Amino acid sequence: MAYRLEPRGRKTLTVGLFRASPLLLLLTSLPGGMPVVQAYTLDTCTDYHCDTIVPVTLSDAEWGQVKQLFRDVDSAELERERIARAIGLLEHLVGPKNGTGVDRGKNPADVVPRGQLDCIAESSNSTTYLRQLEAAGLLRWHRVDERAVRHRWLFATHWTAVIRDREGLEYAVDSWYRDNGEPAIVLPLEAWYMGEER
Repeated sequence: MAYRLEPRGRKTLTVGLFRASPLLLLLTSLPGGMPVVQAYTLDTCTDYHCDTIVPVTLSDAEWGQVKQLFRDVDSAELERERIARAIGLLEHLVGPKNGTGVDRGKNPADVVPRGQLDCIAESSNSTTYLRQLEAAGLLRWHRVDERAVRHRWLFATHWTAVIRDREGLEYAVDSWYRDNGEPAIVLPLEAWYMGEER
């Protein structure tokens, strides 16, 4: 089962050799002592509205970089900081493979549309990444919720990924404000609903 939302009209492109969900493919040792290879495949949005999905495979070594971020987490606050960094790292690893490495924060008018993500695509990708962190047992202080949307003015609709701590407090995990590879903004969901962007 893939962790993603399915907007209508979406097309899926298959890239590379591996295709697996929920994001883990294990190739067992072959006769003769061949090493075990693990590949982690993430279904990633690559355009506005998340109309196109491109599966991207991360190697075991790349996934190891993500796991390393959560090695010494001993509080919910520290875990949120590491979640922010993990979203940036995953964008950095995924971007060159699916063409989103050129993505810039927000929706600037002077970018080429190919590889530029809006908040729908950003929040979908962040939710995919968060669910993989959760499935891998890296989140001890939070669980992943469904995305949230805010409507501040007639045309100002904005989406974010959401996590919830053990006390039930919800937090926005918003990567749309920043360029590809930068840490996501993580702040209380209520503050996010009010338009805070720190």
